[in-house]
Amino acid sequence: MRSSIRRTLLAGATAGLSLTLVAPAVSANASELHRSASEHRSAVHHKHSTTAATQKAMRTLRQALRVANAKYRLDVRAARIAFATATAPARAARDAVVSTSTVPADIVAAWHAYATATAVATATRDAKVSAAAATWVTTTEAAYVAFDKATAPAEAGARAAYRASVRTATTTLRHAVDTARSTFESATELARATKRAAINAAVATYRSGAMDQAARDALHAAVEAAETAFRTDPAVVAAVTARGTATRSAYLAFRTSMATARSTFVAATHHAPVRGMMVLPKH
Repeated sequence: MRSSIRRTLLAGATAGLSLTLVAPAVSANASELHRSASEHRSAVHHKHSTTAATQKAMRTLRQALRVANAKYRLDVRAARIAFATATAPARAARDAVVSTSTVPADIVAAWHAYATATAVATATRDAKVSAAAATWVTTTEAAYVAFDKATAPAEAGARAAYRASVRTATTTLRHAVDTARSTFESATELARATKRAAINAAVATYRSGAMDQAARDALHAAVEAAETAFRTDPAVVAAVTARGTATRSAYLAFRTSMATARSTFVAATHHAPVRGMMVLPKH
């Protein structure tokens, strides 16, 4: 889009400059000078009109994107607040165990019980977030299409295809990263529970004692030992490697998809695509 704006400005400026330079050399008589001056004013007016129209279209686009982004964030926030409210009792029951238990199996059981108790609320939240995302895509795409038609109608199809490719690549990347994280959490569940239980035991020992400097040093050492045990656990080491491999593969696929999308766009329009707010905003 910026490339088109720059081309429009450059074309207008070049036309105006050419007329300015040519006018004195056309003729020395007043009528021809007057005609040349009139043509120059007409060219300048056309340039300003085109620029004004482009700027107006850009303002309209930006406003539409701001409204769509704000609505998306509000809808997602509302879904999360509703989820937090509905799952507060289950979360409190989970945290009561996870923050105090020294038995890894009990901590794992608390996690599972929470997941089961909140399954419906989780599905409802995710559905609302998906609906908000779908609305955002529909709204922003309509705004982009309107802008393209107003500023570069010949490129409208290529721009729409590029935006679709960007969204698809980004969505695929996010899904792959989320899957890698979820797989890691499942594979390290017992190790994480063991670390949490060890830390809980260290905290309980600290609180039941003098809580002096020696006790604080012992607590610190116990926490460090629990962290080290977690990092060196064979299951964790394997899971970290698997997560890294999956994540790197996802980013490589993303970069490949983006390169393909850019090449396709360049072939269709003969200039590089402009990066814009074509993916869901952070919330």
